[in-house]
Amino acid sequence: MKILLYGECEDYGSGAWCYAETLRDMGHEVASFSPTPLLALYDASLPLKLIRKLRKGRLLNTHVWDHGQSFLRKAQEFGPEIVIVLKGLMIEAQVIRQLKMMGCWTVLINHDDFYSQFPYNTSNSLIKAVPEYNYVFCTKEVNVGEIKKLNVNTEMFLFAYYPKVHYPPAFNEQDRQQWKSQVVFIGNIYPLRTQQLEYLVSHIKQPIDLKIYGPNWDRKLNRHSPLWKYIQKRSLNADEMRNAIYYADISLGFLCRENRDDYTQRSFEVPACKGTLLAERTKRHTSFYIEDEEAVFFNSDDFSELVLKVELLLSDPGKRKQVAENGYNRVQSSFHTYKDRLERLLNLYNRVNK
Repeated sequence: MKILLYGECEDYGSGAWCYAETLRDMGHEVASFSPTPLLALYDASLPLKLIRKLRKGRLLNTHVWDHGQSFLRKAQEFGPEIVIVLKGLMIEAQVIRQLKMMGCWTVLINHDDFYSQFPYNTSNSLIKAVPEYNYVFCTKEVNVGEIKKLNVNTEMFLFAYYPKVHYPPAFNEQDRQQWKSQVVFIGNIYPLRTQQLEYLVSHIKQPIDLKIYGPNWDRKLNRHSPLWKYIQKRSLNADEMRNAIYYADISLGFLCRENRDDYTQRSFEVPACKGTLLAERTKRHTSFYIEDEEAVFFNSDDFSELVLKVELLLSDPGKRKQVAENGYNRVQSSFHTYKDRLERLLNLYNRVNK
Protein backbone atom coordinates (compact mmCIF):
# COMPACT_ATOMS: atom_id res chain seq x y z
CA MET A 1 0.00 0.00 0.00
CA LYS A 2 1.19 3.54 -0.75
CA ILE A 3 1.11 5.84 2.25
CA LEU A 4 2.10 9.50 2.30
CA LEU A 5 3.13 10.98 5.65
CA TYR A 6 3.12 14.68 6.43
CA GLY A 7 5.57 15.41 9.24
CA GLU A 8 9.20 15.67 10.28
CA CYS A 9 10.00 12.12 9.16
CA GLU A 10 13.67 12.98 8.60
CA ASP A 11 14.15 13.68 12.32
CA TYR A 12 15.68 10.43 13.61
CA GLY A 13 13.78 9.06 16.59
CA SER A 14 10.88 11.53 16.38
CA GLY A 15 7.30 10.32 16.37
CA ALA A 16 7.01 11.07 12.64
CA TRP A 17 10.19 9.11 11.92
CA CYS A 18 8.92 6.18 14.01
CA TYR A 19 5.60 6.12 12.11
CA ALA A 20 7.41 6.15 8.76
CA GLU A 21 9.92 3.45 9.69
CA THR A 22 7.24 1.25 11.21
CA LEU A 23 5.11 1.44 8.07
CA ARG A 24 8.17 0.44 6.01
CA ASP A 25 8.79 -2.44 8.44
CA MET A 26 5.20 -3.52 7.76
CA GLY A 27 5.91 -3.67 4.02
CA HIS A 28 4.24 -0.47 2.85
CA GLU A 29 5.63 2.01 0.33
CA VAL A 30 6.10 5.24 2.24
CA ALA A 31 6.78 8.80 1.08
CA SER A 32 6.94 11.87 3.26
CA PHE A 33 6.54 15.62 3.05
CA SER A 34 8.10 17.79 5.74
CA PRO A 35 7.20 21.19 7.19
CA THR A 36 10.83 21.60 8.32
CA PRO A 37 12.09 23.71 5.36
CA LEU A 38 9.29 26.25 5.81
CA LEU A 39 9.81 26.46 9.57
CA ALA A 40 13.56 26.77 9.03
CA LEU A 41 12.91 29.75 6.77
CA TYR A 42 11.24 31.53 9.68
CA ASP A 43 13.94 30.48 12.13
CA ALA A 44 16.66 31.85 9.84
CA SER A 45 15.04 35.23 9.21
CA LEU A 46 14.74 37.77 12.00
CA PRO A 47 11.86 39.66 10.30
CA LEU A 48 9.93 36.43 9.67
CA LYS A 49 10.64 35.22 13.19
CA LEU A 50 9.24 38.49 14.55
CA ILE A 51 6.19 38.23 12.29
CA ARG A 52 5.50 34.72 13.55
CA LYS A 53 5.84 35.86 17.15
CA LEU A 54 3.50 38.83 16.64
CA ARG A 55 0.99 36.54 14.91
CA LYS A 56 1.15 34.09 17.86
CA GLY A 57 2.75 31.30 15.89
CA ARG A 58 0.89 31.81 12.61
CA LEU A 59 2.86 31.98 9.38
CA LEU A 60 2.09 34.32 6.50
CA ASN A 61 -0.92 33.20 4.46
CA THR A 62 1.05 33.13 1.21
CA HIS A 63 3.63 30.78 2.73
CA VAL A 64 0.92 28.49 4.10
CA TRP A 65 -0.83 28.42 0.72
CA ASP A 66 2.38 27.62 -1.19
CA HIS A 67 3.23 24.93 1.37
CA GLY A 68 -0.14 23.27 0.89
CA GLN A 69 0.17 23.35 -2.90
CA SER A 70 3.60 21.71 -2.68
CA PHE A 71 2.11 18.99 -0.49
CA LEU A 72 -0.64 18.41 -3.04
CA ARG A 73 1.92 18.11 -5.84
CA LYS A 74 3.78 15.52 -3.78
CA ALA A 75 0.55 13.55 -3.39
CA GLN A 76 -0.18 13.77 -7.14
CA GLU A 77 3.31 12.47 -7.96
CA PHE A 78 3.24 9.64 -5.41
CA GLY A 79 -0.41 8.54 -5.71
CA PRO A 80 -1.06 7.37 -2.12
CA GLU A 81 -4.08 5.44 -0.96
CA ILE A 82 -3.69 6.86 2.57
CA VAL A 83 -2.42 10.27 3.64
CA ILE A 84 -1.46 10.58 7.33
CA VAL A 85 -1.01 14.15 8.53
CA LEU A 86 0.96 14.43 11.76
CA LYS A 87 -0.05 17.57 13.66
CA GLY A 88 -0.78 19.53 10.47
CA LEU A 89 -0.54 23.08 11.79
CA MET A 90 -0.04 24.45 8.27
CA ILE A 91 -2.39 22.14 6.36
CA GLU A 92 -5.58 23.95 5.44
CA ALA A 93 -9.06 22.53 4.91
CA GLN A 94 -8.91 23.03 1.13
CA VAL A 95 -5.80 20.82 0.96
CA ILE A 96 -7.59 17.95 2.70
CA ARG A 97 -10.63 18.36 0.44
CA GLN A 98 -8.41 18.14 -2.65
CA LEU A 99 -6.61 15.07 -1.30
CA LYS A 100 -9.97 13.34 -0.87
CA MET A 101 -10.93 14.31 -4.42
CA MET A 102 -7.77 12.47 -5.53
CA GLY A 103 -9.12 9.36 -3.80
CA CYS A 104 -6.90 9.54 -0.71
CA TRP A 105 -8.16 8.41 2.71
CA THR A 106 -7.03 11.23 4.99
CA VAL A 107 -6.09 10.82 8.65
CA LEU A 108 -4.93 13.37 11.21
CA ILE A 109 -2.81 12.27 14.20
CA ASN A 110 -2.08 15.08 16.63
CA HIS A 111 0.53 14.54 19.36
CA ASP A 112 -0.32 17.89 20.97
CA ASP A 113 -3.39 19.39 22.59
CA PHE A 114 -5.65 20.79 19.85
CA TYR A 115 -6.43 23.70 22.17
CA SER A 116 -3.03 24.04 23.80
CA GLN A 117 -2.19 27.18 25.76
CA PHE A 118 1.01 27.30 23.70
CA PRO A 119 0.23 29.13 20.43
CA TYR A 120 2.96 27.24 18.56
CA ASN A 121 1.20 23.93 19.34
CA THR A 122 -2.07 24.73 17.61
CA SER A 123 -3.39 26.87 14.75
CA ASN A 124 -6.57 28.12 13.13
CA SER A 125 -5.69 26.11 10.01
CA LEU A 126 -5.53 22.91 12.07
CA ILE A 127 -8.91 23.44 13.74
CA LYS A 128 -10.66 24.51 10.52
CA ALA A 129 -9.33 21.44 8.68
CA VAL A 130 -10.50 18.95 11.34
CA PRO A 131 -14.01 18.44 9.83
CA GLU A 132 -12.52 17.55 6.44
CA TYR A 133 -10.47 14.51 7.51
CA ASN A 134 -11.85 11.02 7.11
CA TYR A 135 -10.55 10.25 10.62
CA VAL A 136 -8.99 12.21 13.46
CA PHE A 137 -6.87 10.58 16.17
CA CYS A 138 -6.22 12.41 19.45
CA THR A 139 -3.40 11.41 21.76
CA LYS A 140 -5.08 13.27 24.63
CA GLU A 141 -8.37 12.06 26.11
CA VAL A 142 -9.50 15.61 26.84
CA ASN A 143 -9.50 16.36 23.10
CA VAL A 144 -11.72 13.46 22.03
CA GLY A 145 -15.02 15.00 23.13
CA GLU A 146 -13.95 18.46 21.95
CA ILE A 147 -12.94 17.32 18.48
CA LYS A 148 -15.93 14.99 18.03
CA LYS A 149 -18.06 18.14 17.88
CA LEU A 150 -16.16 19.01 14.70
CA ASN A 151 -15.68 15.50 13.27
CA VAL A 152 -17.67 12.50 14.51
CA ASN A 153 -14.92 10.16 13.27
CA THR A 154 -12.62 10.99 16.18
CA GLU A 155 -10.92 8.48 18.47
CA MET A 156 -8.25 8.22 21.15
CA PHE A 157 -4.85 7.15 19.82
CA LEU A 158 -2.19 6.54 22.45
CA PHE A 159 1.47 7.41 22.16
CA ALA A 160 3.81 4.49 21.54
CA TYR A 161 7.41 3.31 21.53
CA TYR A 162 9.51 1.91 18.67
CA PRO A 163 11.42 -1.24 19.67
CA LYS A 164 14.23 -0.56 17.20
CA VAL A 165 15.29 2.56 19.11
CA HIS A 166 13.58 2.24 22.49
CA TYR A 167 15.27 -0.75 24.09
CA PRO A 168 17.84 -1.35 26.86
CA PRO A 169 21.37 -1.09 25.42
CA ALA A 170 24.04 -3.72 26.06
CA PHE A 171 25.99 -2.59 29.12
CA ASN A 172 29.15 -0.71 28.29
CA GLU A 173 31.38 0.87 30.95
CA GLN A 174 32.46 3.71 28.71
CA ASP A 175 28.82 4.57 27.98
CA ARG A 176 27.98 4.30 31.67
CA GLN A 177 30.69 6.79 32.57
CA GLN A 178 29.38 9.22 29.98
CA TRP A 179 25.68 8.91 30.71
CA LYS A 180 25.35 7.91 34.36
CA SER A 181 23.30 10.09 36.69
CA GLN A 182 21.18 9.67 39.78
CA VAL A 183 18.23 11.48 38.24
CA VAL A 184 17.63 12.45 34.63
CA PHE A 185 14.93 14.53 33.00
CA ILE A 186 14.60 14.74 29.22
CA GLY A 187 12.22 17.34 27.85
CA ASN A 188 11.39 20.98 27.24
CA ILE A 189 11.25 23.69 29.89
CA TYR A 190 7.76 24.47 31.25
CA PRO A 191 6.78 26.43 34.36
CA LEU A 192 5.53 23.63 36.62
CA ARG A 193 8.36 21.20 35.91
CA THR A 194 10.85 24.00 36.53
CA GLN A 195 9.26 24.58 39.95
CA GLN A 196 9.27 20.84 40.67
CA LEU A 197 12.94 20.48 39.82
CA GLU A 198 13.93 23.61 41.72
CA TYR A 199 12.12 22.30 44.80
CA LEU A 200 13.80 18.91 44.40
CA VAL A 201 17.36 20.23 44.29
CA SER A 202 16.67 22.70 47.12
CA HIS A 203 15.03 20.25 49.52
CA ILE A 204 16.65 16.88 48.94
CA LYS A 205 18.75 15.84 51.95
CA GLN A 206 21.92 14.96 50.06
CA PRO A 207 23.65 16.45 46.99
CA ILE A 208 22.12 15.05 43.83
CA ASP A 209 23.61 14.14 40.48
CA LEU A 210 20.84 15.51 38.27
CA LYS A 211 21.06 15.93 34.49
CA ILE A 212 18.49 17.94 32.54
CA TYR A 213 18.42 17.58 28.75
CA GLY A 214 16.16 19.32 26.28
CA PRO A 215 15.48 22.55 24.39
CA ASN A 216 15.19 26.06 25.80
CA TRP A 217 16.44 25.47 29.35
CA ASP A 218 19.51 27.65 28.83
CA ARG A 219 17.36 30.26 27.05
CA LYS A 220 14.35 30.55 29.33
CA LEU A 221 15.57 29.53 32.80
CA ASN A 222 15.68 32.37 35.33
CA ARG A 223 19.27 33.42 35.87
CA HIS A 224 18.87 32.99 39.65
CA SER A 225 17.54 29.43 39.38
CA PRO A 226 19.39 26.71 41.33
CA LEU A 227 19.04 24.45 38.27
CA TRP A 228 21.80 26.04 36.20
CA LYS A 229 24.52 23.59 37.24
CA TYR A 230 22.33 20.66 36.16
CA ILE A 231 21.39 21.97 32.71
CA GLN A 232 23.22 20.07 29.95
CA LYS A 233 22.41 22.73 27.31
CA ARG A 234 21.53 20.22 24.62
CA SER A 235 18.83 17.91 23.35
CA LEU A 236 19.31 14.18 22.77
CA ASN A 237 18.80 12.01 19.73
CA ALA A 238 17.10 8.64 20.17
CA ASP A 239 20.34 6.71 20.74
CA GLU A 240 21.59 9.21 23.32
CA MET A 241 18.22 9.25 25.06
CA ARG A 242 18.27 5.46 25.33
CA ASN A 243 21.64 5.60 27.12
CA ALA A 244 20.66 8.54 29.33
CA ILE A 245 17.57 6.63 30.52
CA TYR A 246 19.27 3.27 30.94
CA TYR A 247 22.27 4.56 32.91
CA ALA A 248 20.25 6.88 35.17
CA ASP A 249 19.07 5.64 38.54
CA ILE A 250 15.76 7.46 38.06
CA SER A 251 14.04 8.91 34.97
CA LEU A 252 11.51 11.63 35.72
CA GLY A 253 8.21 11.68 33.83
CA PHE A 254 6.83 15.19 34.11
CA LEU A 255 3.62 16.31 32.43
CA CYS A 256 2.72 19.65 30.84
CA ARG A 257 -0.40 21.33 32.20
CA GLU A 258 -0.53 23.76 29.30
CA ASN A 259 -0.93 20.74 27.01
CA ARG A 260 -3.32 19.02 29.45
CA ASP A 261 -1.12 15.91 29.63
CA ASP A 262 -2.03 12.86 31.66
CA TYR A 263 0.82 10.82 30.15
CA THR A 264 3.54 11.43 27.54
CA GLN A 265 5.71 9.51 25.08
CA ARG A 266 8.22 8.99 27.93
CA SER A 267 5.53 7.00 29.74
CA PHE A 268 6.35 4.17 27.32
CA GLU A 269 9.87 5.04 26.22
CA VAL A 270 11.42 5.00 29.71
CA PRO A 271 10.23 1.50 30.68
CA ALA A 272 11.01 0.25 27.14
CA CYS A 273 14.64 1.34 27.69
CA LYS A 274 14.54 -0.39 31.11
CA GLY A 275 14.67 2.86 33.01
CA THR A 276 13.14 3.40 36.44
CA LEU A 277 10.14 5.64 35.79
CA LEU A 278 9.16 8.19 38.45
CA ALA A 279 6.17 10.01 37.00
CA GLU A 280 3.25 12.18 37.99
CA ARG A 281 0.33 10.17 39.35
CA THR A 282 -2.65 10.15 36.96
CA LYS A 283 -5.46 7.69 36.29
CA ARG A 284 -3.87 6.87 32.97
CA HIS A 285 -0.42 6.24 34.43
CA THR A 286 -1.85 3.97 37.12
CA SER A 287 -3.78 2.11 34.41
CA PHE A 288 -0.52 1.45 32.55
CA TYR A 289 1.60 0.34 35.52
CA ILE A 290 1.15 -1.10 39.00
CA GLU A 291 2.29 1.64 41.36
CA ASP A 292 5.54 0.95 43.24
CA GLU A 293 6.03 -2.30 41.33
CA GLU A 294 6.27 -1.28 37.64
CA ALA A 295 6.63 2.49 38.05
CA VAL A 296 6.68 4.96 40.92
CA PHE A 297 4.37 7.98 41.09
CA PHE A 298 3.94 11.28 42.92
CA ASN A 299 1.20 13.91 43.00
CA SER A 300 2.09 16.80 40.71
CA ASP A 301 1.15 19.45 43.29
CA ASP A 302 2.92 17.73 46.18
CA PHE A 303 6.54 18.70 45.63
CA SER A 304 7.51 17.09 48.95
CA GLU A 305 6.26 13.72 47.69
CA LEU A 306 8.53 14.06 44.67
CA VAL A 307 11.51 14.62 46.98
CA LEU A 308 10.48 11.70 49.18
CA LYS A 309 10.16 9.30 46.25
CA VAL A 310 13.54 10.35 44.83
CA GLU A 311 15.19 9.82 48.23
CA LEU A 312 13.55 6.42 48.70
CA LEU A 313 14.58 5.18 45.26
CA LEU A 314 18.15 6.47 45.55
CA SER A 315 18.52 4.69 48.88
CA ASP A 316 17.29 1.34 47.52
CA PRO A 317 19.15 0.03 44.42
CA GLY A 318 17.29 -3.28 44.61
CA LYS A 319 13.94 -1.50 44.45
CA ARG A 320 15.06 0.58 41.46
CA LYS A 321 16.25 -2.48 39.58
CA GLN A 322 13.02 -4.37 40.26
CA VAL A 323 10.82 -1.46 39.19
CA ALA A 324 12.81 -1.08 35.97
CA GLU A 325 12.60 -4.81 35.25
CA ASN A 326 8.88 -5.00 36.00
CA GLY A 327 8.11 -1.86 34.00
CA TYR A 328 10.05 -3.23 31.04
CA ASN A 329 8.15 -6.52 31.18
CA ARG A 330 4.82 -4.71 31.42
CA VAL A 331 5.41 -2.42 28.45
CA GLN A 332 6.67 -5.35 26.36
CA SER A 333 3.43 -7.25 26.93
CA SER A 334 0.96 -4.38 26.62
CA PHE A 335 0.75 -3.65 22.88
CA HIS A 336 2.12 -0.12 22.98
CA THR A 337 4.38 -0.12 19.91
CA TYR A 338 3.97 2.08 16.85
CA LYS A 339 3.12 -1.10 14.95
CA ASP A 340 0.23 -1.76 17.34
CA ARG A 341 -1.11 1.75 16.75
CA LEU A 342 -0.73 1.62 12.96
CA GLU A 343 -2.30 -1.83 12.68
CA ARG A 344 -5.40 -0.38 14.31
CA LEU A 345 -5.39 2.53 11.85
CA LEU A 346 -4.99 0.22 8.86
CA ASN A 347 -7.67 -2.17 10.12
CA LEU A 348 -10.01 0.81 10.34
CA TYR A 349 -9.12 1.80 6.78
CA ASN A 350 -9.83 -1.73 5.54
CA ARG A 351 -13.14 -1.82 7.40
CA VAL A 352 -14.47 1.47 6.03
CA ASN A 353 -13.09 0.97 2.52
CA LYS A 354 -14.32 -2.55 1.78
